[in-house]
Amino acid sequence: MKFKEIIKENWLLILILVIALLVRLHNLGFLSIWVDEFIHVQAAKEFIQGTFKGSADAGNGILLTYSIIPFFKLFGINDFLARFPSVIYAILSLFLFFKIAKKLFNTPVAYIGLILLTFSQYHVFWSRIARNYAIFGFFFLLLIYLILKFMDPKEEDIKTSLFKKINISEKYLVLFIIALVFSLLSHPLTFFVFFGFGFYCFLVFTTNLFDKKNKSFKDKYAVLAYLFVAGSILVFLPALSDTIKSILGVLLPAKVVNWVVPDWARLSTLAETAKHSTFDLYMAVLKSDFNMLYYLGFIGFIAQFFINKRSALFSLAMFGYLFILMSYVYREPALPRYLYYIYPFFVMAIASTLFLVYDKLLKKVVPEKIYGSKVFIGALLLAIIALTPIKDTVAMLQSEKHGQVIPRELSHWYFTNWKQASLPIKNEIKESDVIITTGRMNVGYYLDRNDAIRYRQVFYNTETRQYENFKDKDFEYPHAYTYNGVKEIYDRNERGWMVTDYYFDGIFSDPKTRDFLVRNTIYRSDLSNSDIKVLQWDKSKPKTQNNTMLEVLTADKKQSKEFFVNIAQLNTPSKNIVIEAEGLDNKNELKVILNRKSAVYIDVSKGNKYAGNRANSLKRQVFTIPINSSVLVPGRNSIIFQFGDNVGKERFEGAVVYNISIQ
Repeated sequence: MKFKEIIKENWLLILILVIALLVRLHNLGFLSIWVDEFIHVQAAKEFIQGTFKGSADAGNGILLTYSIIPFFKLFGINDFLARFPSVIYAILSLFLFFKIAKKLFNTPVAYIGLILLTFSQYHVFWSRIARNYAIFGFFFLLLIYLILKFMDPKEEDIKTSLFKKINISEKYLVLFIIALVFSLLSHPLTFFVFFGFGFYCFLVFTTNLFDKKNKSFKDKYAVLAYLFVAGSILVFLPALSDTIKSILGVLLPAKVVNWVVPDWARLSTLAETAKHSTFDLYMAVLKSDFNMLYYLGFIGFIAQFFINKRSALFSLAMFGYLFILMSYVYREPALPRYLYYIYPFFVMAIASTLFLVYDKLLKKVVPEKIYGSKVFIGALLLAIIALTPIKDTVAMLQSEKHGQVIPRELSHWYFTNWKQASLPIKNEIKESDVIITTGRMNVGYYLDRNDAIRYRQVFYNTETRQYENFKDKDFEYPHAYTYNGVKEIYDRNERGWMVTDYYFDGIFSDPKTRDFLVRNTIYRSDLSNSDIKVLQWDKSKPKTQNNTMLEVLTADKKQSKEFFVNIAQLNTPSKNIVIEAEGLDNKNELKVILNRKSAVYIDVSKGNKYAGNRANSLKRQVFTIPINSSVLVPGRNSIIFQFGDNVGKERFEGAVVYNISIQ
């Protein structure tokens, strides 16, 4: 077939795939590379630079890493190219989805489902991540497609008499085995294809038993059903779990074995403490992406029996059975992204319901002349697009903010804005500068500094089930795992940087160590953002301003922790709260709550450097706020800072508090 003829016959499919590609490419490199993405991105970068030494996680999606490398090699290292291979795999997945839906049901179902997936917020999001979900989604669908091809072959696809006897295509079976290897190199969950396929064979075998014309105990479905039942007994019988682990351990990596063989002791505990939590998590994905339309998905699994009974069984096996396994057996780790590879079958079910409405209902109420017109078909396609979460998807793609960019039901990822903070540091950093950071991979990627020192002083001891501090004796200099380690780095280095995310203020940061850094560094508000704090010290330029605290409040972090100020006695009717702060450019931006009962806003015009000049209001200033002594108590007084609700547009994002006292 000539190229022009291919275009002519498949123009609608090509158009939808091109639109899907453009949707997924839009603003692809905007968000900072996320922690899990570095498993592939940093490895690809190090491979290009000749410094790659391998990693413990290299086998988990190593094929994606090798997919990124050629693009980095040819066009340079950047965030767009890091995610580009995932987009390509996602588009190939959409093509496979179309082929599978068409083979299982019909062309209209394939087109309707393809349009739904094209604008699905859930599918678009996970198509744009440099992690091994899109590539696994592609190979999982490829395995499904090859199963359909070798189980329901054309006569010309069977070459040998043996395979003709069992009616299986050896060509597609070989291709399936090859694709299986690539799929295993993409994600350990590949083994689910055998559960789905085996359950399908079991369903076919069972239904055949009730078919007088097609009853058989020896055909290919019967044999595969026997194998499925035997394999299920071996894997799902708790008494055999240790034996099966030992056998599989000879053939597969330990990580994969732990995926395949359920941890029955753990499942028993979860059944008592969180029986339906994983099921609810995956149900939330179905409900959130297409909202009320998800009801049509469950109706669709029934509707599919009116289109093709055998295909309906296949759809149930590949979604329903695997959904239950993931919800109650293979339930950890439980995250929205693990539904991605079987999600197309749920969308296919929605499409099946919509097709039946179109085929059985509209045919009866719409005149035949109108029903068959291109205008009517075009209007239906637009109506289907309107049913998709296209507005939410477009909003997600056009967003200029980091953070939780998609509803939490669809993703638990929070994109910390490392890029904005890291790149400007390049203009100031010296080769001799030391860097301490909570994100070594982030700093290594964006600053090309692989010598950054990891900052964390606390760990969770799984044996004692308590948070404990690291010990000095366990580490050699340089390290930032203890107060002494951080202090030694500071003492030995003339200049240094601290680049940190929320870990700096969280439980993994030792308060004494954090206080030392706050008091001995300068907070670089010009380089920091709502996610990242950048601190610097330069002993050649002594500090002119001292900090006793560092509290950064923004629209995303509206309230500070509780601080305490001691007052010896209340011998006057009023007192002054003296606050040193930076970045206040709105009158209702920062509120001070005293003893959890009285509140006062800081007047931005009362800062000591305001002097009637609006530009000065963004600088570090001292604010003196008179308060009635009746709201205070002798001894310890509680102070909480709160960011205003109606701040409006800011020239300086958020507010920074450095010092506080009551005089």
